[in-house]
Amino acid sequence: MKKQTKDDLRNKAKISMNEFEMAWQEYFKTKPKPKTDEEDIEQQEEFAHWYNYVRKQSDTGKTPFEMGGDRMMNFSIDEEEIELTTRTCPECEEFGLEVTEDCNIYECKICGSIWQRLKPINDGTGRMIHVPEKLNDLLNNPK
Repeated sequence: MKKQTKDDLRNKAKISMNEFEMAWQEYFKTKPKPKTDEEDIEQQEEFAHWYNYVRKQSDTGKTPFEMGGDRMMNFSIDEEEIELTTRTCPECEEFGLEVTEDCNIYECKICGSIWQRLKPINDGTGRMIHVPEKLNDLLNNPK
């Protein structure tokens, strides 16, 4: 088996992230906005099932399940501990994108780009939990 290079892993991660983004947009474009956290969680669980077992990936024609678990999305809510993950930054294409403290915003530790989640985590009333100082500055003082 050929050893994967860093570039191979980056490309694979980029394809997976793009596929996930397309699926997210496709699934939620006709869904009503959830009114409660419970509805939000239910919609995300339904999305995870649809993504893993129903929707065919555009590049392979198979579901993540049919691909042997490759690209499977694991959905879980752990209110005690939110796992911080590092992702590929769309701006610089390096593995530096990290979830910020409020879990609604990603910030690249390499180039400084800031990205907002498509579906923010909220405090139950629809308001974002916490807007980081950097994002406030960007929103209030656009360049």
